[in-house]
Amino acid sequence: MNKVALQADLWYNKLINIGAPVGGGTPQRLVNNLCWRLITMASIPLHCVLVPLSNRPDTWAIISPEDADVMIDRRWGLTGAYVRCDYKMREHTLLHREVMERKLGRSILPGMHIDHINGNPLDNRRSNLREVTPLQNQFNKRVQRQTISGYKGVAYDKRQLKRQWIARIRHNGKQYTIGYYATPEEAAHAYDEKAVIYHQGYAKLNFPEDQGGGG
Repeated sequence: MNKVALQADLWYNKLINIGAPVGGGTPQRLVNNLCWRLITMASIPLHCVLVPLSNRPDTWAIISPEDADVMIDRRWGLTGAYVRCDYKMREHTLLHREVMERKLGRSILPGMHIDHINGNPLDNRRSNLREVTPLQNQFNKRVQRQTISGYKGVAYDKRQLKRQWIARIRHNGKQYTIGYYATPEEAAHAYDEKAVIYHQGYAKLNFPEDQGGGG
């Protein structure tokens, strides 16, 4: 059995095992629909359950197998970047918050955020979620789309005649200039070095492979 079939089979069997109805809107129909979508995926984790999104038939979320029962009598859809219980169900639960509370065995503490470690809000497996402070959540923020350099913490400074790329980092509510560099790559590496020191395990790095993974 190939990886696509394994994923669909896991998803289907989890629904059956937790007592999802098989008549009328049978899960098998959804599995068949998901199979051809999965073929186009570059890679997906083997031990996960797929969550179809009612308003985005070309997209799905993933959760851990132990959370498969969140799909019983509930539909999920995409609201902005996050997965939320379908508005037609008159519920406003965010999937990542529900999964995190299951993982913690308690409610999320007031003022705390839930961080997607790999930066993908569709990946709501327990291993990809952590309870963080608002500041720690900012550390793991992705590079802004409008950034010319394409790297986090790196900007183009046209005031500099030779070394035009500046690396900056925020720490304790203040922004610090790391230095000026000839290329955006050099500036990005400089940012990463400081991010590892200041942001530690919450740092979103430009070159995580240089740090042995992470980011």
